[in-house]
Amino acid sequence: MDILFKPDINNSDMERFINNNNYHDAFKNSIKDLNGFWKSLASFYGIELNGSYKRGENFIDSSWFNETRINYTDLVLKNKNLNGYSIIYINEKLNEKRISWNELSVMVYNLAGFLIEIGLKKGDVVAGYINNNYYAIISFLAASLIGCTWTCVSQDFGLGAVISRFQQSNPKVLIASPFYYYNGVFYDKTNEIKRIIDSVKSIKNVIVTDKCDIDSFIFDNIRSSKNVNSNTFFNDPLWILYSSGTTGIPKAMVQSQGGIILEHIKSLGLHLNISKNSRFMWLTNTSWMMWNFMVSGLLLGSTLVIYDGNPYYPGNDDFWKAINKNNVTHFGAGAPYFSGLMKSGYDFKFYGDYIGSTGSPMPPEVFDYIYKNNDVWLSPISGGTDLCTAFITANPLLPVIRGRMQCIALGADVSSYDENGLETRDVGELVIRQPMPSMPIYFLNDPGNKRYIDAYFSYFKNVWRHGDWVKIFDDGSVIIYGRSDSTLNKKGIRIGTGDYYSILNKIDHVIDSLIVGIELENGDYYMPLFVKLDTGINDDIIKNIKNEIVKDLGKRYVPDEVIQVPDIPETLSGKKMEVPVKRILSGYDIKNAYNKDSMVNPESMEFFIKFRERVMKMKPMRPK
Repeated sequence: MDILFKPDINNSDMERFINNNNYHDAFKNSIKDLNGFWKSLASFYGIELNGSYKRGENFIDSSWFNETRINYTDLVLKNKNLNGYSIIYINEKLNEKRISWNELSVMVYNLAGFLIEIGLKKGDVVAGYINNNYYAIISFLAASLIGCTWTCVSQDFGLGAVISRFQQSNPKVLIASPFYYYNGVFYDKTNEIKRIIDSVKSIKNVIVTDKCDIDSFIFDNIRSSKNVNSNTFFNDPLWILYSSGTTGIPKAMVQSQGGIILEHIKSLGLHLNISKNSRFMWLTNTSWMMWNFMVSGLLLGSTLVIYDGNPYYPGNDDFWKAINKNNVTHFGAGAPYFSGLMKSGYDFKFYGDYIGSTGSPMPPEVFDYIYKNNDVWLSPISGGTDLCTAFITANPLLPVIRGRMQCIALGADVSSYDENGLETRDVGELVIRQPMPSMPIYFLNDPGNKRYIDAYFSYFKNVWRHGDWVKIFDDGSVIIYGRSDSTLNKKGIRIGTGDYYSILNKIDHVIDSLIVGIELENGDYYMPLFVKLDTGINDDIIKNIKNEIVKDLGKRYVPDEVIQVPDIPETLSGKKMEVPVKRILSGYDIKNAYNKDSMVNPESMEFFIKFRERVMKMKPMRPK
């Protein structure tokens, strides 16, 4: 066990909150009395809760502080008299825009009033088709203030993926950026915006950030003097996030005002030690939950430093100079970003306090790479879109151990279960045994909570199964080994296999298909696509498949290889056997990787058993 860093335990909210107690004792107490823990957390940050947490007979029937009036934006704008900036925006040309706290307040109230004037009311949905800029943050805060529900899809998503998400959430207003730059290339999205408007019939009004040939309002020209007051309760919807679509149409997950507020002030204030003295930056697009997580830094009065573009462009030196010039104290990115820097041979220097990563496991050698030039608190975190938080996380009171995450978060009853549903100290399924306030209050279009229950509670009775392989050590530190389910995770961006199948089903000569992702020990990710064809494979077929994927999903989602197979493994109920194939290719004992008796075509596995010999040479990451 290599200890790489010991944070300064003085002057942290965590130290003050647990009142100099041992963290491990504080953690045990937090999951022993959830009601008391969350009330004490709220009180610590000056939030009054009414009512109580009540555990339901079923996990998802639990209720949280139903009588509490609370509003996310109200809490953010309580900081309007702070000195300094609420947001510092940086683009690829390294142009900057700085927005004071008072300016943020004026912009949010102005847009909120306008939304009311064009007919929006509490419960309506406001959608963003927009990149990581200050317009996105202002739009979200304005929607939240008037009790509307925010939802957003980044402009690097393929058009089909955008439309399939917005057709579920039925927004009444679309806020979009017609133009943007990425990697030095100019993109015109006006045609995509027009097709979204035509395809999503609920959209009644459009606001754009730049003048274009769309019938719309221009963001910067909007003016309103309407008086705006919030009227939301703890369990009112705040935003809609989308799952990656592994088993079909992405799940549209609704999370609550109060649940997100409590979870994020805990995660950011206690665990990441973010305060009004912090400058917080996470490399993210607006579709990834890390955008939502980052924006909540405003709840604590911190300055958000947001970057719109490719961090490798115009060059690593330029990007890191901009970070340090703007005195970023907390910097985070997907783990593949740091692996990419390491492989490029670029040695960065960070002058802030904290470096975080998430999205996929960080290999031990990347810890070594970062510490070669930086004396910094490095703490990868892990959670999920489903809860919009990290429940395995950072801790300003604990040491950094090479290759591990520091701890399980307060109030998160996380454990590792074996296949029989028993707690294990070996590698097992990551589970959450008690509710957390930021879990979805419901899925859209899900009568009887059927999809919700199937997604998390069909494996272990009344226990949330998250879909990661995890090992929890006796000292409380944690290693995540990657996904135990079939969600793909290329370059730290999660996407479901269903998005691929909806494309492949339309391509000539493709009878059936299966795609998996394999985490490798060196931090890379191998993503082969297997296809059953009605003819022999050739370059034209491969090119056509890749072109269609680029058109609908984007370049970053192109598989590493397209491989013809005799047949696609299926269960008796007709489901593709993605997880068993992933286990076989990851080096699992074959007899434990799949059940022949549950298959329509058990002979189809023979190809994958032979193919894994090639994959094993790549050294897949798997539990030891």
